Amino acid sequence: MATKGKEKFELVVALDIGTTYSGYAYSTVEDFKTNPLNITYIQSWNAGRKRMVSHKTPTCLMLNKNEKLVAFGYEAEAAYAKLIADEGHKNSYYFHRFKMKLCKREAITKNMSMKDVTGKAARALDVFSLSIRALIDHFLKQVDVPLSKIRWVLTVPASWSDIAKQFMAGSAMMAGIPEEQLIIALESEAAAIYCENLNSEKRKGSDHRYSIENDGSKFMMVDIGGGTTDITVLEKLADNKMKQLCSSTGGIFGGMSVDEEYIEMVENIIMGAVMRKLKSDYPQSYLEMLSSFEYLKQNIDSSLAGQISVSIPYEVISSLCKSQAGETFESLLESSEYSGRVSLEKGKLKIDAGLLRSFFNKPIVEMITLMKECFKKCEPERVRIILVVGGFSQCPFLREALKTAFPRKLIKFPHEPNLAVLKGAVLFGHEPSFIASRVVRYTYGVEVSKDYDPRLHSSDRRVIVDGEALCRGAFDTFMAAETSVPIGTAITETYTTTEKNQKSHYLPIYISTSKNPRYTDDDESSYLGTIKVPIPNPSEMYRDVKVNFYFGFTELEIEAIDVDTNEKCEVKFDLL
Repeated sequence: MATKGKEKFELVVALDIGTTYSGYAYSTVEDFKTNPLNITYIQSWNAGRKRMVSHKTPTCLMLNKNEKLVAFGYEAEAAYAKLIADEGHKNSYYFHRFKMKLCKREAITKNMSMKDVTGKAARALDVFSLSIRALIDHFLKQVDVPLSKIRWVLTVPASWSDIAKQFMAGSAMMAGIPEEQLIIALESEAAAIYCENLNSEKRKGSDHRYSIENDGSKFMMVDIGGGTTDITVLEKLADNKMKQLCSSTGGIFGGMSVDEEYIEMVENIIMGAVMRKLKSDYPQSYLEMLSSFEYLKQNIDSSLAGQISVSIPYEVISSLCKSQAGETFESLLESSEYSGRVSLEKGKLKIDAGLLRSFFNKPIVEMITLMKECFKKCEPERVRIILVVGGFSQCPFLREALKTAFPRKLIKFPHEPNLAVLKGAVLFGHEPSFIASRVVRYTYGVEVSKDYDPRLHSSDRRVIVDGEALCRGAFDTFMAAETSVPIGTAITETYTTTEKNQKSHYLPIYISTSKNPRYTDDDESSYLGTIKVPIPNPSEMYRDVKVNFYFGFTELEIEAIDVDTNEKCEVKFDLL
């Protein structure tokens, strides 16, 4: 089994590349032993000439024309704004909210590209790795410690695919983190670990109202961030440990979903051509429009009435309406479906409070629906606590909606919910055994040709090989979805080479959302990646290779052994 993360270290540093904001936190081994919650994080990020009162920095990246890093976070915002003022931005790249690229159900490859705010494309792996490197460099300016003495923890949503997790791990290694010093933390689990440690402090006499209760308590952990919602259900065990009760789930709905509803409204008013021109030629104005709404949305609640003002780049939009649509901003608004509910006053949009609240409907409904589905899998009457963290969880309107949807549940919102994942990731880095067992999200298997059975297999899959009827493309399962596994559970499979003097064995691995998949190409199944196992001292004989798959970790770990020589083989599992 892999021993990654077991080396000696003096410091744990957690890195969180969020959809809208990013940051890091750290603590020494001695800190963890004496006071686990003595975790250091940046109190205020520097943005050029001014200090920003923020524990995190925006997830935005500026590259020059050669795709080299210029700045990250607030510094990138300031640098890009200056370039736009000097009309020098057209040869630069500016990426923001790019984490969503890994959330979408599309092929994730090491060479895939992504577009910046103006539509220029760059390699996604470079964008992620440079962002991680920016956080690393910022940390190294704060703390003087040998790189070899650091354990790095990278947070990812628990609901992400193995491919997306591998992509992030590869980005971190490309950023300079050695593989043996890197571990992956699942965001909702990290938040739960943080809340459990708050509970430990409560038992010591501190006043923490937002903690988990006694051993045996079952609770739902909901991490609502800018781009995604991540949900897991856990049971508290003795010795500060926890076990997962059902597989993690999540969806692409968070604070950004509300932003998208707002931007769609503005685009419907001013027309698509105007919005496209605003993004491509006046990206800073577009970003400022988003920023203004971001601030407004965090303060929306059900008591809001009348019309609410929000700043917009009025002069720029007015000019574009005339040049691109041949009408004034005012006339386009008057003829739109929003006339009467949206107005212009002193260069600001005035939006009816009811319309503004409606922007929250879609993400909140999707969130609550997913939570209810998750409860159904985990004996809902026994799961009485819901812990809610993440940047978007601070929104009053969202909190009210959750309390209304789950009146019989005890819903708790920990202090500084936007830091719960980051602090929990530091704790996880010190002690990964906080999570005692996990529930496997997918069914794992390989593609084989099974004996054809007309009662089980469709006729179009029947093939004849050496006079025998076989079923092609059959899914041979070695781990079923929703199986509860202790950390490090080993599943051993033996595979035989197909040629004499074969130098490497290639094993394509497939996953499925079904517990009992039949075929590797059905709707529920997908290709995960191929294991490459080098065969030591190839010979004329067919060779058996024993492959151990270790489940329960935050990543799938694999080990291979040549049966003839009992020699361990180097295993490469390229998910990209």
